[in-house]
Amino acid sequence: MALLYLILLTVLLIGVKTHKKGLFFDDFMGMDQCNAVKGLFILMVFVSHSMLEVKDCGYDFSGVIDQFGERIRSEFGQLIVVMFLFYSGYGVMESIMRKGRDYLTSFPHRRILMVLVNFDIAVLLFVLLDLALGIRLNLRQIILSLFAWRSVGNSNWYIFVILYCYLITYIGFRLFNKSNILSVVFVALMIFAGMMVLSYRRPSNWYNTILCYPAGMFLSISKEKVVSFLKKYYWAVLIGSMALLLLFRQISFLELHGFTYNMKSLVFALLIILLTMKLKTGNAFLYWSGIHLFPLYIYQRIPMIAIRELAGKSWVCSYPYLYIILCFLITLLIVLGYKHWQVKFD
Repeated sequence: MALLYLILLTVLLIGVKTHKKGLFFDDFMGMDQCNAVKGLFILMVFVSHSMLEVKDCGYDFSGVIDQFGERIRSEFGQLIVVMFLFYSGYGVMESIMRKGRDYLTSFPHRRILMVLVNFDIAVLLFVLLDLALGIRLNLRQIILSLFAWRSVGNSNWYIFVILYCYLITYIGFRLFNKSNILSVVFVALMIFAGMMVLSYRRPSNWYNTILCYPAGMFLSISKEKVVSFLKKYYWAVLIGSMALLLLFRQISFLELHGFTYNMKSLVFALLIILLTMKLKTGNAFLYWSGIHLFPLYIYQRIPMIAIRELAGKSWVCSYPYLYIILCFLITLLIVLGYKHWQVKFD
């Protein structure tokens, strides 16, 4: 399974550009670069999900190469979703500062409702798939899945978290509409409170990266000072962030309500920012994947479930790479067709 990560590394290196010593890319937080980075990580999400499916079907990860791939997946863990939340917070804050009240007025339907409606369309498709395959569901499960609190086979925790972040953002900026700083502080505090509540009700993946969203907002409102500092002390911060990641890896046993992992996630986000200041990917496929993040994330489990149930777990276990390739190709076809049923609010 390590071959999957080798393919991702190859894709990443195609078209990558490096800046000369002492210089930085000024557009490292630009839309194109952010989409390319998100594209890389959504592909990593696909690899992670498909590997877990293969593992659940009984595939034996005892070979050296397979163990190495499993080790990579385990080491990254929830870090592969960090930049989705970080860039979301950053992008929302940038839009608020650039568009002001007009953006906030449209925020409930163009951000919150649009995500929820398109997510619910996907949920209904999963329900139809489950019924067709004979997978039993109950009414309560279906209803709660429409609000991303439960699942009918689909990925749901990220949607619940991002909707919560969006809702708190709207409330915060309505309450403190004359102060961006107070608004962001309110958002951060409420998201921290949400993290604590979720830590008692849901698995750790629901909340252990959530603080990256307000961190992205803080970067937006203080970007000039932060970027100036990072450029001045680039190598010291880079080495320090790497050291901190290693430290958090060693003290994972001190995890408390997701706080330690959230700190690790923030350091990881900083490391990605530092790397993109020096490295730029020009890969068109990564950029495309980042633009189509939502359907790639939401619909990738449809072919995974369908092929697993129709072909059988023993077939998946016998032909894991063929299974993953088929799932990926079908997911791409779904993404290409997504525009025909996507709901947009102008």
